[in-house]
Amino acid sequence: MFGNKILFFKLIIAILCFFYGILFFQTCPKSSAGRYCGIGEFSIGFWSIFDEIQSFLQNTESILYIQTLTYICAEVAVCSFITFTSKMVISSPIKKQYISYVFLFPGITLILNIITELFTTSHLFLCIPKNMLITTYPGYNFPKTYYYYFHSVICYTVIIMTIFMPFIHNTRHKKNSPLLSLSYALAAIYFFISNFYKFIIENFFPYIYLNFPEQMNSISFLVFSTVTFFSVFFQKDEYNLRLVTEKLYDSIEFPIIIFSNDDKYIDSNKSANELMEKYRINISGNSNFSSIFTEDKFSTLGTSSSADSFFLSGIQDKHLYYCKKTNLFSFTKKQIGYYLTFAKIDIYSEHLKHLDHAAHSDELTGCKKRTSFDQFYLEQNHSKKEPLIVICARINHLEQLNEKIGLKKTDLYVVNFSNILKNSITKHNIQNGMEKNLFRISGSLFTFIVSAKNQDEIVDFFKTIRRECSAFSKNRVEQLSCSLGYSVSINKETTSEKALQKSFDNMMLDIASVN
Repeated sequence: MFGNKILFFKLIIAILCFFYGILFFQTCPKSSAGRYCGIGEFSIGFWSIFDEIQSFLQNTESILYIQTLTYICAEVAVCSFITFTSKMVISSPIKKQYISYVFLFPGITLILNIITELFTTSHLFLCIPKNMLITTYPGYNFPKTYYYYFHSVICYTVIIMTIFMPFIHNTRHKKNSPLLSLSYALAAIYFFISNFYKFIIENFFPYIYLNFPEQMNSISFLVFSTVTFFSVFFQKDEYNLRLVTEKLYDSIEFPIIIFSNDDKYIDSNKSANELMEKYRINISGNSNFSSIFTEDKFSTLGTSSSADSFFLSGIQDKHLYYCKKTNLFSFTKKQIGYYLTFAKIDIYSEHLKHLDHAAHSDELTGCKKRTSFDQFYLEQNHSKKEPLIVICARINHLEQLNEKIGLKKTDLYVVNFSNILKNSITKHNIQNGMEKNLFRISGSLFTFIVSAKNQDEIVDFFKTIRRECSAFSKNRVEQLSCSLGYSVSINKETTSEKALQKSFDNMMLDIASVN
């Protein structure tokens, strides 16, 4: 009667463990530590089943085979839980990688057993002790083999490491998830005590083995598997990414990458993995958004109309991607992460030029901004052998224009002055042999760079600008007047700031002469 109760109890435990394992595999992302708990739950379930099967066997060889499967399931279980623990509390990716090698031990146990079966015959002469026929698990009464002791040392060592690892590592996870660290450790302690007590009785006090409280050992299986499930499955880092369970996730053609609330990488689908492989980006559990989309690989060109979307361009291939951010919520409607979708834009040149222009150009005049001038000056100063000429042009009394005719009409003056500069540059071809760029440094101040070989053209160039300003001013209440100046940058070590300041000072002399 007692044996039937234990059998039924262990069957319930196995069913629960399989249920826990299925939920872990269905809901946890592929790279999640929770998946190792799923492996552990399945292993405990099979461990419990194989442990019970031997009570129905009478053939010695069959019992030994089942015992081997029990040893392997036990080792896979403890190896899974220590791998899970290490991934949750250890920050070093190298140490995490080494911990994963514990899965070699079940393979070693299997190899040792095969060698024993193939090259020895002692197991064929084992028989169930007559005085132990009423024992529920007869296989435990056979003489122990060397791989049994290897199995025992490995299992108990790994369980002890699993218990103490969360307390040794002072991690953020332990602080944020005290329930997981404490309850998981207490369940592991009880699991260890129960199984080690059975090990002691079995090997050193066989005469009292009949009185061993088997229900205590079975309860340890139930407690460890159930506490582990509840403490892990309902942690925010483990249940937050239900998107992985959707079949659409893996079959969808465009890349999807999932992050937690603190931008930590969680998972990615096949298309995203191919995208990362294309750009030679290695992603690990410690990766975040900034470490994946680094400035040497991608360039953020600007945002779209939505605050949750933006554009990325590959530095090397210049491909443009539209990225959409979508928040993920738990069943309690709490935000627990987000995922990014990437759509490649084939009409690259049109979008990239538009985005690049918007990011680096003045909205009113279309001229490039001050930050672009500094970079352009640096490039030209190092690439050109001849000296550079920095020319400054400024609208006089812009603030007074704002007060007299208003901002909207003053903007018209600014736009027309920039057009006069652009047309005059083209007409005199004063930027011959250089990239044609006009920069708006401030509200009224513009600048550009020409080669020193065009210095003779500057006088006529300035006359053309003033003539065009006078033509624009006809029949207008307020005149468009300007001041012009330039400086020659002979020293290669001269910075853009110094060259611009010198040109500005010369321009101020022009203002004084006009006034």
